[in-house]
Amino acid sequence: MQNISNLFQHQSRLQALLNQSRYLRKLDIYLQQCLPAPLNAHVWLANVRQGTLYLHADAPVWGSRLRMFGPQLLQCWQRDQRLPQVSTLRIKVRQPPQNLNKDIPFTPHILSESAAEILHTQAEYTEYLPLREALLRLSGKEGEM
Repeated sequence: MQNISNLFQHQSRLQALLNQSRYLRKLDIYLQQCLPAPLNAHVWLANVRQGTLYLHADAPVWGSRLRMFGPQLLQCWQRDQRLPQVSTLRIKVRQPPQNLNKDIPFTPHILSESAAEILHTQAEYTEYLPLREALLRLSGKEGEM
């Protein structure tokens, strides 16, 4: 299995997209520091372009509160010279991305008997102890060796 960064290295447009995504994530982290609680749990950065900070709120009430907090947010943002200079806020109400501000519930995966047996067999032939123990844990047959 390859790291996503390795896959993108050969694809310049995809690499640019990955870099832009990382950049926006860093800006969103800074945005969260400029916003007071609980507003920061309901607002996220969508984009920064041509002197405009595009923000999304997850409900109309948070969009309204963000509009009222707008002047203070701009002041906070403009204090840091490393950030792109903005003079305007554009706010939209949107559903948040699935991985934003939500805990993803854990759903255990059920391993088939044949997959468990393969892992157990592989553990028998593995000399590196930490890997052997991990394979046994995954197989569900931890105490059987």
